[in-house]
Amino acid sequence: MSADRKKSPAEIQAAFDDLFNSFSDEESLEQEGRMIGFAFLSEVEHAVDVRRMSRKDLAKAMGISGSFLTQLFTGDKPLSDKHKAMFQRALGIRFVIHAQEEAAYQQEPEFRFPETDRHTLLRIVRDFEPDYDGGQTGRPNYNENIAA
Repeated sequence: MSADRKKSPAEIQAAFDDLFNSFSDEESLEQEGRMIGFAFLSEVEHAVDVRRMSRKDLAKAMGISGSFLTQLFTGDKPLSDKHKAMFQRALGIRFVIHAQEEAAYQQEPEFRFPETDRHTLLRIVRDFEPDYDGGQTGRPNYNENIAA
């Protein structure tokens, strides 16, 4: 392949489809398992944020090292059922599990930005007030009625 030849959008899409659809059934199951683990970790991250708790404090409450906790969050170490129980105890939470039909799971709502003009976008950006308290990012002072 020549470095000077550009691929068409269809060729690029076909290459991505081939790349992401070429997993064996075993590899797909392993990936699904990791994604389930990451869903638990996402809930843990939310609980940590609500409590304004550091990961160092979480690791201490769980009785594990900070580096091991980081390895759990990065996926370098597998998340076991014991780890999930440790998260529950350390955070005072309970994981609630429910099943969802696969067809409903695969239908994600399409996100669409509201149509707006340049003036309104500039006003939203101008009214953006960062909140630096506690290291949290600010949220724009957004009024749906203005942008609609």
